[in-house]
Amino acid sequence: MLKEIVLALSVSYPTIVDTIQDTISYISPRANQTQARKIINQEKAKLRFQEEIDLWVYKSLPGGKKAFSTRKANGQYVIGVVEDEITRTLLRHELYHIAKGDVEHSQLDNKRQAHDSINSWLNNQNLDQETQDYITHFKNCIEPSADLYSWTGLDIKHCQEN
Repeated sequence: MLKEIVLALSVSYPTIVDTIQDTISYISPRANQTQARKIINQEKAKLRFQEEIDLWVYKSLPGGKKAFSTRKANGQYVIGVVEDEITRTLLRHELYHIAKGDVEHSQLDNKRQAHDSINSWLNNQNLDQETQDYITHFKNCIEPSADLYSWTGLDIKHCQEN
């Protein structure tokens, strides 16, 4: 019975997290660009992250995404966000990925792309083991850590790759 419960929870985890994220996003107050920059600076201080982060604001993003975070090849950190979706929760989530090194290009080089790439990878059965291992680690550790921080502001011990 316990095995079935664990299996059911692991299968439904993405739906549960998406529901929580959507609910929090829906009830969270929206911020303008000036407020967003202030939020980023406040959250950077909490995470003891001192590098500059650029804020790129868009009318929309591909695939219905609300935000992304990255480190460009020139070393520049960026949080990109849809203008009508800027909230502290969303900015916290993306900043956490930056502060914890999740966006470094050294991770799987070109294989680690935006979150929407993971969905396309999951539908492809011909993945090398390194990519499969990273996707599992991302789904089970990296993303839940960023979610927890975005919802609560609690900086838990970040998971390490195996």
